[in-house]
Amino acid sequence: MPSYPESAQIILGRSANEQDVIWKPSVKGSPHVCILGIPGQGKSVTINTLLVELHRHGIGTLTFDFHGQFSDTRNAFRKICIPTIWNAAEGLPFSPFEADLVNEMGQQSWKTQSFALAEIFEYVYDLGDIQKDGVYRAISACYKDAKNSGDNTTFPTINDLKKKIERLEGKKEIRNVSARCRPLLEMNVFNPQAIESGWDILESTKKGLVINVKEIGSETVQLAISAFVLRKVYKEILRWEESTVLKLAIVLDEAHRLARDKTLPLIMQEARKFGVLVIVASQNINHFHENVLGNAGTKILFRTNNPDSKKVSKMVQMRSGSNAQSIIEQLKTGHAVVQTPDMSYAAKTMMRKID
Repeated sequence: MPSYPESAQIILGRSANEQDVIWKPSVKGSPHVCILGIPGQGKSVTINTLLVELHRHGIGTLTFDFHGQFSDTRNAFRKICIPTIWNAAEGLPFSPFEADLVNEMGQQSWKTQSFALAEIFEYVYDLGDIQKDGVYRAISACYKDAKNSGDNTTFPTINDLKKKIERLEGKKEIRNVSARCRPLLEMNVFNPQAIESGWDILESTKKGLVINVKEIGSETVQLAISAFVLRKVYKEILRWEESTVLKLAIVLDEAHRLARDKTLPLIMQEARKFGVLVIVASQNINHFHENVLGNAGTKILFRTNNPDSKKVSKMVQMRSGSNAQSIIEQLKTGHAVVQTPDMSYAAKTMMRKID
C-alpha cells in the first residue's frame, strides 16, 4: 500500500500584503475546495496548480475532463506529473451495474443500485416519474435475470437494459424512454474486462488519473458517464477503512454539469473520514447543491458579477470595513478572494500559476 500524507501545505498564491496564502488540507478539518468565478478568470489554472501540488505531496487524484484540457500534452499537470489518461470513448474498465446480487439492503445491494441508476437516467434525460419508474423496473429486471443465472459475478449490461426498456414500451407501460436515452443505450462505453482484477481506484489514481469524456461528443452521455463514475467511486470509498491520511482528491472542473447529481453531495458529506477530498469549480454559485457549499472548507472566489456576487460574497468573512461583494466584482484575471479553514479572514490573492 502506498504511503499517503496526513496533511499537505500548498501555496495558493500571494496576498496583497505579500504573504503566502496556504491551503492545509487534512481529514481533521474540511479538506474540500469550492472554486467560483465567471469564465476566463483562472479557475482551470488554479486547478492545475492544485493537481500538481497534490501529486507532489503523494495524494492521488481523479480528474473529470470535459474539454480535454487536462489530457492535453501541453497541460502543466500532464507534463509534470504524467498522469494516466483514460479516453472514455475507448471504454472504461468497470460496469455501472456492479452490485451485490445476493443482498437486497445496503449501499452495495442491487436494489439500492437500481434506484441510484434510475435517478441518473432521470436527471440526465429529464424523465418524468412514470418513465423513471419504468427505468427502475427495467434495471431491477436485469438484476433478477443475473441473479437467476446462478453467477453472482456476472452483471447486466447497457444492452440488457435497452432490451428491457423496449419490452416495457412494447407493452405500452412506458413511452419515449428509448428515444430519449438512445445516445447512452446504444453507446458501448463500459468494458469491465479491460482490467482482469477489476478497477482498483487507489492504485489507478496514485500518480493521477484523468478521465477524458470530451471525445464522447454527446453531452448527455458525458454527463451520464461522469455520474456512473462518481457512483462507482462512492461505493468503493464506503468499503475503505476510516483514515487519518489523505488518499484521494476528486476534481471536478465544470461541476455545474453535475449540479443535479445526488452522489456528489454524499461524497462531500461522508468521504472525508475515508481520506478523500473534493475540488469543485463552476461559473455560478446556483449550480451547487447546498451540501456541496456547506461542506467546502476552502473557498476560492474569482470575479463574479452582480447579482450572483451578492450571494458569493456571503461565503467568506472579510475584515471590518471591506466590501466583499465589491471586491469580488472588481477582481482582475488571475486574482481571487480566498479563505481556508485556517484563515480568520479572507484575503485578496494573486493566484499561483504552474507552467
